[in-house]
Amino acid sequence: MMTDEVAAMNIAFWADMGSPMRLLPALREDDDKFVTVRTTWLNDASRLDAPLLRQLYDFWRGARNGAVMPPASAIDPFALRFALGNLVVMEPLDGGIDFKVRLFGSRIASRLGYDLTGRLLSSISDDTARHYTEQAVAKVLHGERPMLMQRHRRLEKGPVEYTCLLLPFGDGTPSRIVYGVHFDDEG
Repeated sequence: MMTDEVAAMNIAFWADMGSPMRLLPALREDDDKFVTVRTTWLNDASRLDAPLLRQLYDFWRGARNGAVMPPASAIDPFALRFALGNLVVMEPLDGGIDFKVRLFGSRIASRLGYDLTGRLLSSISDDTARHYTEQAVAKVLHGERPMLMQRHRRLEKGPVEYTCLLLPFGDGTPSRIVYGVHFDDEG
């Protein structure tokens, strides 16, 4: 459930960014689409328990070559084959008003029950999940640094908990956001 403190932080962040993104409504735990989200900026790999996310972060750090972020050309399917089923690659449109999903990993699609490959992020029918995702990728786009997001969602198949690592790629400004997903029940 979103606390007043988290709501105030969201308001301050989006006001500071001058973002047109809508703020999230408060959620009730008995809501059918209850989503819990915790986001934190990631400064080092010490907070990454999942080997897949740690390996993805190490790839991102190595591809930076001392820059703030690696270029989009560093997104290489062969080099990222260890994580392809657990990756989402998004391209910001109109400064982050929307995002085109270039890749939606098969393992993610299977677990969440939908595939967004080739679609816009705005096409997610679950308003709450869409808003949380929009805000997270927009924060990474404007903050130009990695973010760690922990989510708990109720889906038709039952509850699912997962951790996401969001990484910016681009030349000077992010032109891609790579989103690695680790499902907590997969060890």
